[in-house]
Amino acid sequence: MYRQSALLGLLAVLIGCAASSATTVDVYLNAASGVIDLSWDNGPQNLIAQLSSAFTAQVASGAPMGAAEPAAFVLPAQTGQASFSSVEDMDAISQYIAAGRVVIALDSSSHSGADFAAKALNYDGPSCCKVHHQPSLARKAVDGARRHFTPLV
Repeated sequence: MYRQSALLGLLAVLIGCAASSATTVDVYLNAASGVIDLSWDNGPQNLIAQLSSAFTAQVASGAPMGAAEPAAFVLPAQTGQASFSSVEDMDAISQYIAAGRVVIALDSSSHSGADFAAKALNYDGPSCCKVHHQPSLARKAVDGARRHFTPLV
């Protein structure tokens, strides 16, 4: 259920970002890094297959860099022993976000998304990534999303 909700949210964001099927989405799939364990499940491949029905989904072996950056970068649930933020170039992710691109990181039980978000957004300090304790900020985010996205009904 969590993955379905995450995928629906991803699709809503990407539809809002793109007007054509030429939109490229990179899905991180680098088993050699230790972040993704493909023997555990093949969720990343399923995600690529689902995204390919609406976008140009391609495999990424690292953080997005260079002139041909995709419209979105998806980090599937980290099922391996290593966390993405400890083995990949988080400065590249920060620059990617600063350029206005979308990064979607699915949380996992073994690796917290808070560490990824803190490094990706260059946050520092003990209060990083605790927005859920501030309902007014969450409400503003939901209201902003409603203004920018129309329902897919």
